[in-house]
Amino acid sequence: MRVAHRMGSAYEWTHHVSRARILGISDVRIRDMSATPTGEDGLIARAVDALFDEACLPPDIERAISAAMGTKAVFDLIATVGFYCVLGCILMTFNTPIDEGVAVEIEKQPL
Repeated sequence: MRVAHRMGSAYEWTHHVSRARILGISDVRIRDMSATPTGEDGLIARAVDALFDEACLPPDIERAISAAMGTKAVFDLIATVGFYCVLGCILMTFNTPIDEGVAVEIEKQPL
């Protein structure tokens, strides 16, 4: 969700809001990912921001993720951010419309 926010990808953001709700994630927590989340979400947001701004994880963030989630999570996070950046570029280049069902869902229950 942080990648979608940073990219300004309406498709990715809206679809992830829908999926997050299905998983039981609160709207407050979802909104926080586009602001300044705290705790583990804040750590993830800082990591995503670092990857966008510096193209790498600073040592303190890498260590914090490793300590909180395990060393493999560092690689997974970097790969996931990269994937969603590429996907966002594709979606925005081709102005991909939000799926109708998701658009109706969000219209009925805006974030």
